[in-house]
Amino acid sequence: MANDRTPPDLQGFLLPARQFTASNLVAKNDGTTPSTYTQSGRRTGVPKATADTAMVIQGSGTQDEDGHIEIVCQRAGMPGGRGGFIWRDEAAGDSASQFYGHEGPQLMTGHSALDWTTTARVVGFTPHAIRLDNGTLFAFYGNQTAANQLLTATYSPATSAWTKVSFAPGTLDWDVNAGTCVQLPKASGDAVGRLLVFYDARSGRQVDMAYSDDSGASWAIGARGVLETMTGGTIVGLRAAYSGGQIALLASYLDGTSKHTHDQYASVSFGASFAQVESDFQAVATEASDTPNIVAALGGGFVVATHKFTSAVGVRVRRIGSAFAKLSTVAASSSAFGGAVSGTTPGLLMYRDEDETLYIVNNQQSTVDVLTVWSSTDDGVTWTGFADSVDMRLWGNVDAYLHTFGGGVIGGRLFLLARHADNGGSAYDPRSVTAYHFGGYSRMTFPAHLDAVDFLVADFGAWGSDPNYGVTGTNLTGQLWFPIELPDQIGSVWTLTSANSPTVAIASTAELSITTGATATNYYTHSFDTALTTGAPLPLKDATQIVAEFAVEIDSGDGDQTTRDISARLRFSDGNASVNSTFIYDVTVRFSSAGYRVYDELASPTQVGGTQALDFTSRKHVRIAVDNFGNVKTWHCADEHARRWAAGVSATSLTSGGAGTALSLIEWGHVTAAANVSRWALVGMCAWSSRFGPHATGSAAKSYTNPTDLLPRAFPVSPTLVGGGVQMKSTDGPALKGDTWDIEARYDHPVSQWFADDPSPRRRGRSTGDNANQDLVIKQDATSSASMLNGSTVGAFVRGANFPDFTLDRWTGSAWATVASATGEITTLQFTRNGRYIVVNTGTVATASQFIRWGDLVGGTFAFDDGTLRTILRNTSGAWTDKVTNRVSLELDPDEMTGSEPTSGTAGKVWFSDYGVIAHDYAATSQIFRIRIPTSQTARDYYTGKFIVGPVAVFGWSHDRTWSLREEHDVEVVTRPGGLRHGVKRAPTRRVLQIGWVDTSIDESQTLAGLSASFVPDYVAANTNPSATRHATISDVLGIMREQSGPSDPVIMLRAIKPGASSQQYLGSHLWIHGRIETTDPQVDNLLGREATDPMSKLNQIAITEEV
Repeated sequence: MANDRTPPDLQGFLLPARQFTASNLVAKNDGTTPSTYTQSGRRTGVPKATADTAMVIQGSGTQDEDGHIEIVCQRAGMPGGRGGFIWRDEAAGDSASQFYGHEGPQLMTGHSALDWTTTARVVGFTPHAIRLDNGTLFAFYGNQTAANQLLTATYSPATSAWTKVSFAPGTLDWDVNAGTCVQLPKASGDAVGRLLVFYDARSGRQVDMAYSDDSGASWAIGARGVLETMTGGTIVGLRAAYSGGQIALLASYLDGTSKHTHDQYASVSFGASFAQVESDFQAVATEASDTPNIVAALGGGFVVATHKFTSAVGVRVRRIGSAFAKLSTVAASSSAFGGAVSGTTPGLLMYRDEDETLYIVNNQQSTVDVLTVWSSTDDGVTWTGFADSVDMRLWGNVDAYLHTFGGGVIGGRLFLLARHADNGGSAYDPRSVTAYHFGGYSRMTFPAHLDAVDFLVADFGAWGSDPNYGVTGTNLTGQLWFPIELPDQIGSVWTLTSANSPTVAIASTAELSITTGATATNYYTHSFDTALTTGAPLPLKDATQIVAEFAVEIDSGDGDQTTRDISARLRFSDGNASVNSTFIYDVTVRFSSAGYRVYDELASPTQVGGTQALDFTSRKHVRIAVDNFGNVKTWHCADEHARRWAAGVSATSLTSGGAGTALSLIEWGHVTAAANVSRWALVGMCAWSSRFGPHATGSAAKSYTNPTDLLPRAFPVSPTLVGGGVQMKSTDGPALKGDTWDIEARYDHPVSQWFADDPSPRRRGRSTGDNANQDLVIKQDATSSASMLNGSTVGAFVRGANFPDFTLDRWTGSAWATVASATGEITTLQFTRNGRYIVVNTGTVATASQFIRWGDLVGGTFAFDDGTLRTILRNTSGAWTDKVTNRVSLELDPDEMTGSEPTSGTAGKVWFSDYGVIAHDYAATSQIFRIRIPTSQTARDYYTGKFIVGPVAVFGWSHDRTWSLREEHDVEVVTRPGGLRHGVKRAPTRRVLQIGWVDTSIDESQTLAGLSASFVPDYVAANTNPSATRHATISDVLGIMREQSGPSDPVIMLRAIKPGASSQQYLGSHLWIHGRIETTDPQVDNLLGREATDPMSKLNQIAITEEV
């Protein structure tokens, strides 16, 4: 029978388990045993084409944690041309039918009350917005005169929200009338470029500058009076832009004849001072200049747009090659821009989209109540008009309109920051600023014009009328209401029906609030003609479809989906007073706070389609389409940056009212008397759209499929924000329909660096935070739950850790069971702090159990009694004791010290950075394992380290006592002329351990003899159960070296395993080395005996070289 030959000390190799890799991690969204971890240093991944394609996609930005964006070519073509893409966020769970297309800037999609107020503001301050290099939109939009503060805000596409910052740079005791903002390029080593704001100084004819180095979170005064020559009048407008080391600045004012003009300035000192280039543009160019805009031109220089007040061709565009080039000497292009009505306040915005297209938004049609969008792909030389974005001509006056606006694009969406005039129905005119949203990414894109041929972005619908599309236009109508005025106060557009004193008001949230009691009603109706009729401006074509959109919020518990308490109605007819209809369809959408239903009003009424659950206690948009064949569809979404439209109700064969003269109609509000509260933010209608694209066989109301029916966004030629923090640009080409690219997030410290398959301890895993459990869950066997770690002794070690403990656990099928718990801390330490140095306080009787060697704690942590944590920079050797002996001392990292740390204590702790544990007699089978870092605070506010986990191969026979340990210092000593020398440390110190079985000969006869019931080999036991065959050490070591491919795969050499305990802790790395077996030619020598039966063998020395 076998004998237990266990010596007092054992050694062995820990063999890192190859299944403990990032590729075997259980997903974070697993329903049973999810991993929970974060990865530091997020970066956008390299876009990878899934098949051969001629187009190259490049990624930039900071991609979301675990992000995975898929880009698909929807329309073949070249970058910056006809080629277009759609995308989805696979990491967010987007399915193959949840892609995002893109709606153009002609379509208003919502708004937010950026600064709705009745308190003191400078009402003529024109907002300015620019896209920042951190992927946000920055706005400088006003002056709070009562508090003497400048008003700024930053919009994040990731949160769909604005963050406001009000500040007073130095002393600000005057009303600021104008401001502008510029971001400079990043300087070397900076995370973001410096942000500048310029605003008129106390004199009104000078300009001051403030700056921010954190994207607008905090501000400091940068310069007073930056103009070397003051303006010719009191400043009423400012615009600036940066290009190629220059800042061009235009300062507007009224000249002595009340004409609008500006002075031109240039700076090459990053805004610290400006030289005057030209004064009084109006006098030199004989052209009034109101609301100037300026953007950097492609290739250098600037593009400038000015609004020539009261002119039929009101907008003039010029390009200058330098900030020092006089604007008046350059001929203007004016294309088919419109002017403004005398006596009103115009608005003009010129901005550059992320794809480098230049856009203008201006008051059009010689009136302020229509906004039109123009685009230029040749940097302002020629322009193409879109359908009218905002058409308020039917409002009946010019008292309610948008004006004094600025804005910019981020993440595919235009934000128009505008003030407004109303007709007296709101207390928020004109102090307030609203951020109106136009276009953007969307899972359902608006259908195209019924006469569309190319189906490019300018061919798609909006809420404005269609007076001039194509050759003749249709004269079909569109209508848009948004809450700058009560609907019934804007001419004869909306007919109010109201009973029993409802409460109706424009709210500070930029919504129309309707509150009705049990017997009250309040709703609005607009009738319109959609039938072909002889004579303009009546329709020149029959409408084939009506699309409407309603944005509404409802108090919890209010509304009723079976009644018209809160409802919207759409009637579609091809008849009018001159023409009998061939169809009349009439549907209602009936809302409650929990959802909506659609009813066919001409069928009793009867509900069609299903009941749609939707939480209306926060604002939701519902889009509905009804066509001339009686089809109806709805979609709905929340008010988010990328609109996640979901299909709602769908029905066919609506009941037709037949012949008649009824006009088409849109109606909304509280129609049936009941106690309810609703808030309406947008009502839009378009009667001239039809199909989604050239492939569609019917209207939007008939069929819709994602992604087939999505309008793509043009492939950009400059970095453009898509989603999930990813920016993309495209080069080469063309792309063909269906070409696909995957963009998966990369990290400076990916989760793979927690594992030993990336063996360098210099490349360690790092989380983005601490104070939470981190679970690295490994499914080590894809098929069997009866899997094992292939050893009765299991080890788990960590290198470079900044946390005090961790556990290795296994999944039993219903719960986690601990395999081993590792601790790296020594506790209850009495100490005194002298500056950044920690010494033993000998006034308290206590002795720590372990001697501390010089440098053992470097990179570790010292924990004060109150929980304050600091990194240990160096330590001396000694004991932590009050007894008379040499005692240890620590030096803490001075960069972390604040001086407020406790000066003494009795419950201090030290955490080693390298530590581990081995557990014996492990026999369980498990498919799933977990490495858990329990919740703890760290000195650096993140977890970091590298884990090595695996079975331990114990040596049956200890190696020779004549081992050697060598340290290698990778330092180059450089001698300069004259004998001066200095050292350059190239790498950390490396240990090399040499062991062998040279002085020890091992009788291998027991491993060669035949085995039987009466004979099995002797063994050694680390605890209770056998751990290794006593006489098989040489063949075991050789087999391990073959398995590890010699130096290819590192091991941990355990220099001391103490038998007789269920587990053993290793504090520090003195008794273990993580390294490679670098002996490439191990040699076995036979001393005597026969080779096949009883050899006495020895093994030459092998070297384990440490990984550092």
